[in-house]
Amino acid sequence: MNGEIVDRKYKLTRLIGEGGMGCVYEARQLDTGEQVAVKLISGQKRRESGTALGRFQREARAAAGIETPHIVRLLDAGTDPVTGSPYLVMEYLEGEDLGQLLHRLGPLRPDVALRVVVQACLGLQKAHEARVIHRDIKPANVFLARSGDGEIVVKLLDFGIAKIKPSEGGATTGLTTTGKMLGSPLFMAPEQIEDIRTVDYRTDIWSLGVLLYAALAGNAPRHDIASIARLFVLLCTEPAPPIQDVAPWVPREIAAVVHRALQLKMDDRFQGAEEMLAAMHPLLPDGHALRQEALVAVTDGERAVLAPRLDVGPAARRGSPAEADEGSRSDPTGDGGRGPAVSGSSGDPAASGSASGASTSTAAARSRGPAVLLVLGVAGAIAFLAAPRAADPGGDAAPATSAEPATSASAAASAAPATPPDALDPAPAVLRRVALSVAPRDAAVEVDGAPAEVRDGLVEIAGVLGSNHRVRLVSAGAERVEDVVVTENGASPPRIALDVPAVGPTSAPIARPQPPRRPAPEKAPPAAPMPAADPLVPSTLH
Repeated sequence: MNGEIVDRKYKLTRLIGEGGMGCVYEARQLDTGEQVAVKLISGQKRRESGTALGRFQREARAAAGIETPHIVRLLDAGTDPVTGSPYLVMEYLEGEDLGQLLHRLGPLRPDVALRVVVQACLGLQKAHEARVIHRDIKPANVFLARSGDGEIVVKLLDFGIAKIKPSEGGATTGLTTTGKMLGSPLFMAPEQIEDIRTVDYRTDIWSLGVLLYAALAGNAPRHDIASIARLFVLLCTEPAPPIQDVAPWVPREIAAVVHRALQLKMDDRFQGAEEMLAAMHPLLPDGHALRQEALVAVTDGERAVLAPRLDVGPAARRGSPAEADEGSRSDPTGDGGRGPAVSGSSGDPAASGSASGASTSTAAARSRGPAVLLVLGVAGAIAFLAAPRAADPGGDAAPATSAEPATSASAAASAAPATPPDALDPAPAVLRRVALSVAPRDAAVEVDGAPAEVRDGLVEIAGVLGSNHRVRLVSAGAERVEDVVVTENGASPPRIALDVPAVGPTSAPIARPQPPRRPAPEKAPPAAPMPAADPLVPSTLH
């Protein structure tokens, strides 16, 4: 549609992005010449999706009444009289979304990750004051808009599945009904899976906690789970692995914020954006301003730091990869029937209240079992979530955005001076040997391209503190590649698990390649013919 004119007011000049619900174009306002972004929904999308038009109308209503620099500004909305296509007009942004940044850099420095989330939380606070629950906080919907002087302003995008809470005595405005779920699975709070009717402002707090986790670790917790059914069970019954298990350099105070935001029981989380901001602001004494030159990857020296450990209690540690028992794979909930109980550090204000709610969290997690099993039976809902994500990992086209090519963005980042780690002495170049737990135990493992020996599910990695090693696991046709860092606390992450597909009764046997056979001696009698492969059907599913 480049060159087309929408509603006799906006000339489309360039396609910015395309998603499940429509397209976003760079455009020019004909009367003023202002550069804007126009989001369109095609007639085909309207016919294919009964909720597409409702999402457009919802986004317009939700974003129009919120005044803050941390939410993309909605400038106009209407319907093109020629094509009949609804459209939204938003401010044009230059920069990249947080998902693109994490893909390019990996984990962010803790203070940078905190600045991004504080600004997002400021936008969320204004949305909640306007009685709007976003319900889809994820890296693709958090945009890092760059101004001409290099300042970064974080803006929330896409209010297409927002829930607008009613004023006193009014009716809830929502797109979903009982039995349907909307959101991005890795960032969905337990109540979004169990009962959409219980969703409130604390649901956004959970998603913001996952966002902070992803910014600190490079990935959301449980990003490696291939089965959406298994993911839903874990989200509702098991605490997320502690952030310091996968990023041991994260300060204890920031880890406490993540831990509090990711409580399974809604009453144990921060009760609103204002309360979460109050916990984060003291950790940024110089303010939450962010500049382009600060967007750099965590250095090897910073990775080698072992921060003081936050005491998250035994239940949360039990859900961590460092202490996961391989036998728990036979238990889909991973709790051995006990149910998780999360306790916080009594000396940390950001984690206060978690310890007192430990027993209630246990009961809440146990009570979720039947609800989760019911969810697994709702095949339509699971298919609804899984199919669009597989086709379009980023969700809807990000409105009002223009992502620069990765090469220019990387060049800008590499040209910017990296902020040195605070008061770090150079680590001595001493060779360390750390043990990495792998699952399944019979997986073939490569470390830095060379085959590695697996003993009792452990692989030894040797390197200096802060050194990064590429580990590859292969088993039963599945493969996983992950970077492992040598730290004072051992391997980080301490465990890599490969989600091996189940072998059903009608599945073909898994053939394990045999080593080359040596030729028989000349005078020896001919050897009996051997099969090309030795079929191996595992009796236990790891």
